[in-house]
Amino acid sequence: GGMQALEWAIRHPDTVRRCICIAAGKSLSAQALAFDVVGRTAITTDEDWHNGDYYATGKSPRRGLALARKIGHITYLSAAMMQEKFGREKTSRPAGDHAESATMFQVESYLNYQGEKFIGRFDANSYIAISRAIDEYDLEERFGTLDKAFASIKAKVLVVALSSDWLFPPEQSVELANALLQAGKQVSYCRLEAPQGHDAFLVDIDNLREVIRAFLPWVKKGAVGNAPSE
Repeated sequence: GGMQALEWAIRHPDTVRRCICIAAGKSLSAQALAFDVVGRTAITTDEDWHNGDYYATGKSPRRGLALARKIGHITYLSAAMMQEKFGREKTSRPAGDHAESATMFQVESYLNYQGEKFIGRFDANSYIAISRAIDEYDLEERFGTLDKAFASIKAKVLVVALSSDWLFPPEQSVELANALLQAGKQVSYCRLEAPQGHDAFLVDIDNLREVIRAFLPWVKKGAVGNAPSE
């Protein structure tokens, strides 16, 4: 989402007047790329993958997609939040599970739930296409420098970092904000202290809401007014 916001500001400078880039960067780190690669491999090695042409088979790579979701979900949470939420707590395995152990870790149960919920609403080919688009997004590779990448932007930009995010760490947001300043753009930077990791932009809504309200003054509590013509 943050990458999309930046891209719209770059491509449509006469249309986008304000841009809010939350928990993003100029590109993915090598570590984040690695998680995406493993996630896609989980899908493409599923016996029901059929090189992506599985629609006529009546099946889909559900196991691979569920595993990809589990892998991805781990990157959304911080170590501190996972420890606080799950620790090493255990729970009983569901009926029908023939694993040797009679118990499973709480975090295992949580990831299984996330995987099963995801395959009911998402398509494997879509997951692969979106993850590849994120992996291949690289402003410096495209433009040579961030100064050149941001040269066309006319929007006022708000860059928001999340303190415990290791998928897009705050350093990447600082890099974006500094590059926008060097390019002579109007930019504000905010680092939210949030323990939830990358997921904080979905969870720590109250603090994020106040930051966005300050940047979009026409947004009032409980209602959205008309945007100014600026």
